[in-house]
Amino acid sequence: MKVSVTEPVRAVRRVERSLSQLRRDSAAQYVHHFRTSVRRLEAVRELAAGERVSPKLEKALRAVWRRTAKVRECDVNLALLRELHLGPELPAQRGLQRWFEQRRERSQRKLERELESGAGLELAKRLQRLRQDWQAAPPQLPLSPAAEALRRYHQAAPPSALEPESLHAARKLAKQLRYMAELEHPGAKSGEAELARTVEAALRRLQTALGAWHDWAELGDLAAAWQGGAPAPLLAALRNLTGAKLQLALRERAAVDEELARCWRLLRRPPSSVSRAAPRRAASA
Repeated sequence: MKVSVTEPVRAVRRVERSLSQLRRDSAAQYVHHFRTSVRRLEAVRELAAGERVSPKLEKALRAVWRRTAKVRECDVNLALLRELHLGPELPAQRGLQRWFEQRRERSQRKLERELESGAGLELAKRLQRLRQDWQAAPPQLPLSPAAEALRRYHQAAPPSALEPESLHAARKLAKQLRYMAELEHPGAKSGEAELARTVEAALRRLQTALGAWHDWAELGDLAAAWQGGAPAPLLAALRNLTGAKLQLALRERAAVDEELARCWRLLRRPPSSVSRAAPRRAASA
């Protein structure tokens, strides 16, 4: 398995393009594109142990990231409310949706000011400089990002427990390692490439399942606090959906743990065995 030497530069370019688009249009999809591109860049930096970037880049990126987080939170909750079908729409549901829309407008204005001010301009300048630096001297990455992601999951995966803290830790771990596994070079040998695809797909499924549970749980908490608490029917519907998403997430987590354990055993075989064998897909894949 191997990683392309140009992948770090591509990661910077993705952030540059998404930042440029975000400065023109702060619609939901462009906020999301920016945040995912930053996460991919963070995966490169995490793999390139000891690779330092400008403190000014870090500061500008944090400023824009915080603003996009507020907007993204509203976008996610508005999308969930549009999915919520309770028969005749409850007045509380419409009211909560309007509240998120107003909150989104305020957060969007603050984001646009940040992008038009020193932070946005500084971030664009520092990203360009980072890209030029990495073009001249690419950071040293592991030969196999997918294998490294698998190793980290094996070592750091939180115990399968129902406590929110354990589930949050698993969600964050899956998100971080999924972007890391995506860096695998497509030119790897067939067995190694199949192993890499299996690892990336499993982590993606786990991130999606735990993310869905987390989003519904967060919406339920916000609805409970909204104007002293939303009416009982709305809160009951949100609790039921959160519970259903939790059960799906726990089943997916068990399936992914089993699948990644098989991948880990396969990875620890002699290299020739890995090249010949391909991991079996989990039934839930």
